[in-house]
Amino acid sequence: MGTVALDAAIAAKEQADRDLVEAIDQAMTADHVANRLAMERALRAMRYIESNGLTPEGRKRLRTGIEAARAVLGLEDD
Repeated sequence: MGTVALDAAIAAKEQADRDLVEAIDQAMTADHVANRLAMERALRAMRYIESNGLTPEGRKRLRTGIEAARAVLGLEDD
């Protein structure tokens, strides 16, 4: 089995790291991922209100959740 020079191995690993970061970035900007993240934000807002009631913080979270859901559904603001 041959050996690889340390500098070449480090360069290959660094390139692999850059490729991985780029692949993750591309996957995270995919529509289905963005939609899922927005819907999770909306659900977190609803769960907060369910647990804590419609406090001022709950209203703020509800507004954020509504905006996230509207964005996923492609609805315009009122």
